[in-house]
Amino acid sequence: MNKKMLLRSVSFLCAVLCSASAFASDVVLDADGLEVSDGATVTEPLAGELTETTVRRRWGVRIGRGMLFEKSNSTKADIARLSFLAGADIEWALASSTIGFGVEYGRFGSADGNQTIQVASLNESLLAWTDLGFSREGSFVPYVGGGFGVSRLTAETQLSGMTEKSTGLWLPVGAARVGVLAAWNAALRLRAEARFETAQELKTNDARLGVALSLQYLFGHLN
Repeated sequence: MNKKMLLRSVSFLCAVLCSASAFASDVVLDADGLEVSDGATVTEPLAGELTETTVRRRWGVRIGRGMLFEKSNSTKADIARLSFLAGADIEWALASSTIGFGVEYGRFGSADGNQTIQVASLNESLLAWTDLGFSREGSFVPYVGGGFGVSRLTAETQLSGMTEKSTGLWLPVGAARVGVLAAWNAALRLRAEARFETAQELKTNDARLGVALSLQYLFGHLN
């Protein structure tokens, strides 16, 4: 009787051990301690997984040419002048638009005179701009902007073989512009704009109305 009970106990224990081994072979513990059985797979992101960084600002550099039509109250004359422009800009993305800040250097020269006297002048300006773009991205983005800075006039006069050069003071200048940004690709775009500037270097309350075309190269993307 005791032998039969012992044999039954051993048989029962072996059955339990075999069942436990079979069940354990179907259970896999993953690296995070999650139980996976019957071939099922549980996927969970790692705690240290990197997420995509959203860039909400970008900056760029640009060069271009402009045409300024100067209205002089002192001489009552309209003069057209070609100008050179160079600048750097940075812009931030808003909900459905952009706001940008930029610094621009501009210059244009002129020459006039006769057989007796020759006068050459150089106008330089340094402006800080704030622009509002009406879209974050697109092939064509209209914008408006306002600027404030300084300007000065340098003149060189030749009379009877003698040359006299005079340099004016840096005086305040205000400006406004409206234009459109035409994107060639993600990094290159064309800026076309009409602008208005005051000219105070000779204290004659002159005004300039002009157009400008510049090529801008951008670093970064607005996602």
